[in-house]
Amino acid sequence: MAVLCVTVLALAACGGGNSGGGGNSGGGGKAETYDTGVFTVSVPSGWKVFPQTDMFGEKDEQGNYPVDPETIFLAKGASSEMDAYGKANIRIYWYTPETTVMELRSIYDDVTDLEGITINGIECTGFKGTSLGYTYEIVHYKTDNAQFDFNILVAVDGKETGVTWEDPDIKTIMEFVKRVRKCLPRRPRPRCFDAKFARNAAFFGSPKSRKRAA
Repeated sequence: MAVLCVTVLALAACGGGNSGGGGNSGGGGKAETYDTGVFTVSVPSGWKVFPQTDMFGEKDEQGNYPVDPETIFLAKGASSEMDAYGKANIRIYWYTPETTVMELRSIYDDVTDLEGITINGIECTGFKGTSLGYTYEIVHYKTDNAQFDFNILVAVDGKETGVTWEDPDIKTIMEFVKRVRKCLPRRPRPRCFDAKFARNAAFFGSPKSRKRAA
């Protein structure tokens, strides 16, 4: 069994992706469906998708890194990804059902458990904590064929962004996320190392670690 530990504090560049109509926005407008290549997510009206670059992937002929299909970043009212970090946003990570996802609560301050969270009738686990001035709610959702982590930015330096896991838009995003394809073929290079954590630690996101069966 190979063990891969992933520490993700991602400030990743934008990339490609596919979107289409479908779903209803919790905010009252029509939601679009975005397909990462592995899972789909419903994007409420007023929210923007920022595909995430796989910095450990192989560059193409133009020198561009590939898009990571296992994670996606959404922000409300943001014109760019840099603009998104003071606004309401959510980062979604996808895992196989066999992955053991471990919480790194120790890197957060003022950690409290989140209770009473259910998504599509499934009871979820989660906690709230602050790191580097950014307060997140971390929600873990597991179905029969996939697992998802939702990292919701709820405050920056004590100033609320206006969303929590109970927000209608956030609920729409979490409830309509689903796996559409099996795991992509294993890439012949490590997924992530402490170097990625070190490079991005001064930026934004929510760290986590995982073990994945080979």
